[in-house]
Amino acid sequence: MPLAEDRKPLFVGDYVIDGAAPDETPLRVVIDKKSQLKIEKPDVISQRLIHVAADEFCPAGVPSVRLRFEMGEPGPARSLTLIEGEPILVAKRIGG
Repeated sequence: MPLAEDRKPLFVGDYVIDGAAPDETPLRVVIDKKSQLKIEKPDVISQRLIHVAADEFCPAGVPSVRLRFEMGEPGPARSLTLIEGEPILVAKRIGG
């Protein structure tokens, strides 16, 4: 399911995991050189995101995992929830 180019910037930003230590590096959603959304965390993950429904993505190659974004009205995403059968973590947007 293709994502419209003008919607991609709505997901871009830094997301702090609920309960994370104050000095923990946030998750970062970026648009890469090929105009694809990626989720990154230095030394942990750098994974392309595949749009699967409305404001929901799965990491490339991991269809059982979902990243569901809660969107602002109107505006960019406010948070993301990582789901693998059930919600595993929530991260709130801090910038982007």
